Amino acid sequence: MRAALNNISDKNYYSSATSAAQIQPGEPRSLVVTGTYSF
Repeated sequence: MRAALNNISDKNYYSSATSAAQIQPGEPRSLVVTGTYSF
């Protein structure tokens, strides 16, 4: 099992900007859990 908490402080940020007209906001806080099972 694996877990990741992204943007833990839930702050607004910009993930990229290619110009003044194209600014990409960052993702909000999120929790991602993955797991594998084999038998």
